[in-house]
Amino acid sequence: MTAPRKPAAFRIEPEAPPRQEAPEPRNIQADTQRKPRAMRT
Repeated sequence: MTAPRKPAAFRIEPEAPPRQEAPEPRNIQADTQRKPRAMRT
């Protein structure tokens, strides 16, 4: 159970910083489009 929790925390960390740095809706859209592509690959 401890193993699956580590990867989950890593996914939450990268998503937190971009949202704080890009408070504008325009920047958030650009980040959201690049994030799903990187995660899928």
